[in-house]
Amino acid sequence: SEDDQRRTAVFILLLYAPLVFLGTPSYQQAHIFLCHVDMATAWASVANTVPTGFWASFHLTRDKAALSEVRKELDGLLLPVDSNAGESIPAMIFSLDELESMQCLDSVIQETSRMYSESITARDVVDVFVFEMKLGSDEKKRFWLEKGSRVVLLSSLLHYDKDVFEDPTSFCWNRFLPDAKGARPTFRKSGRLLAQPSAVTCVQAASLQSMK
Repeated sequence: SEDDQRRTAVFILLLYAPLVFLGTPSYQQAHIFLCHVDMATAWASVANTVPTGFWASFHLTRDKAALSEVRKELDGLLLPVDSNAGESIPAMIFSLDELESMQCLDSVIQETSRMYSESITARDVVDVFVFEMKLGSDEKKRFWLEKGSRVVLLSSLLHYDKDVFEDPTSFCWNRFLPDAKGARPTFRKSGRLLAQPSAVTCVQAASLQSMK
């Protein structure tokens, strides 16, 4: 659809956006940069999609309520097929709007990503910075980060944080479902709102935003 083409075009433009901040690199530099981005995107799509698909299927087969709700969403989008007439099941290509309308499936995928996604986020320290981290139930420790250092964070530390998620070791398929009024659930850490708490790499950037 035209809407899908527009969103694809926006995604491609976003790949080129960093080149604007880098000035006007040479043709070779630009293509090397884009190759790095494409390789990272390809790796992330495989490394995240396969485990997410497996574990989402695993939990759906164990939870009849979740499976029933996801099936209802799919049944509303799939075309009816008369098996007695010998019709083959047509290949289905969902639009982005259709995918976004499946809120139960989206919640299952987000919860799966929260529990099983493993990734790291690296940030370069551009100025001297004191970073406070809570260790255990009450203890807080301060880390002195010098300019030029590199900090690497593991996403699952936040994904299993009891201050952010209730009962974080349990799979709750409806954890990310909107409420009756359509409002998305919110999650906070130390009073700070987390925009994408189940994302693989986004949440750590917020906690170290002052490093930039």
